This record gives sequence, C-alpha cells and structure tokens, in this order.
Amino acid sequence: MYQPGIVPAPGLGAALSGLAVLTPAGSPATAPAASAVGSSAATASADSTPPVRPTRPVRPTRPPGPAGPARAATTRGEADFTGTVDMAGCSGAVVRMPGSTTDDRALVMTNAHCYEGALPVPGEVPVNQPSHRLFDVLDRSGGIAVQLHARNALYVTLTGTDLALYQAATTYRSLERDGGVIALPLARQMPARGTHIRVVSASLKEQYTCTIDDIAHRVLELGASG
Repeated sequence: MYQPGIVPAPGLGAALSGLAVLTPAGSPATAPAASAVGSSAATASADSTPPVRPTRPVRPTRPPGPAGPARAATTRGEADFTGTVDMAGCSGAVVRMPGSTTDDRALVMTNAHCYEGALPVPGEVPVNQPSHRLFDVLDRSGGIAVQLHARNALYVTLTGTDLALYQAATTYRSLERDGGVIALPLARQMPARGTHIRVVSASLKEQYTCTIDDIAHRVLELGASG
C-alpha cells in the first residue's frame, strides 16, 4: 500500500525516466502503446467507480506553441487521441503497467511540472498525495469520452526526469465499459533509435510524427540538477 510522504530520488523516477506519450507510427488504434521504460509496480485493486460523462462541450483548440525542431503535423481528422488526457493546459494519457489488471484503478501519466501542488525540489519525490483533479479523457476524434476524478498523486519528481503519475478512482474495466477508452500500455524497453513514432498532444489537439534520433538519459527542469 502506498503511504503519503516524501521519498528520496531516484526511486521510480529512475525506472521511468524518459517517459513520453508516444506510440509507434501506423500502429492500430485498438492497441495503442506508450514507448517508455516500464515498471513492474502494480496499482491497488478497487471496486469499480464509473467515470463521469461530460456535461460540457470540448474546449476550443489552443494555438500551437513556439516552433521547435522540424516535425510533421497530422491534421485532427487523421489523428487518434484515444486515451489521451487534457489537463487544462497540460497533456497526459491513461496508462497501464505491464502487470496491471482490468480491476486496478486507472493511472494517468503526465509531467511533474503540471502537478497542482508545490513542485518538488531536486532529490525530493512526493508520493501518494491526495488529489481531486478532474481529467478530460479524449476519444479517437479528440472529443471528451469521459471525465476521471483523481484519487491521489502516486509519484511526482523533477529529479532526472519530469514525471507525475496519478491514480484515478475508476478502474480500467469501468473506463473501457463506460467510455470505450483503452489505456496505453507502457513498454518494457526503451524505443530503438530510428523508430517511427507519433506524439499526441491532448491539450493542443494535434498529433506529430517523427523518428527517434537519440535517447536522453536525464531531463533537467527549472534549473534543477541531480
């Protein structure tokens, strides 16, 4: 069982460093995958809590951010946003560990700089912090399929990576049954160089395709070192 508190880095942050909401380009929509370093940690089982069906329209598309490295954008009609999460300015995804079961509470992965609490300092990792965030889980076309209520923030770190992992009150079984949403499975290995991927932004409602040139072993945020 997870206990609230602060744990020293690297912990799970090292095991999950380099996470991103990625899927292989051209992969089937019925079996999306997230290219990331996996973990054998499993979530706690729970009784099914039905997700909340949306009662408000989809927010308008935000303008794209500053130009970055060369990338190919995909139009919204061609993109697949299934399982991605819009977090009011941040993007994330409903993910499942390799050992997760359908009756586990769903996990939502995003960046630690999107955490609603105090940002952790280098070497500090808040775990199992109470959270009441509301997540908009998108369907294939980018509309809101369901809304999830967070139960807690399981793990938040800005040490060596930029990762936040939330646990919802809803199980994977309920999410698929009531919203038709299939979680993105975390891969056990890092993607190989040259792998064609698609990067999906639930916040911007855009999808980009690119090829992995190299793997970053560490990510520094806000001038953090460690």
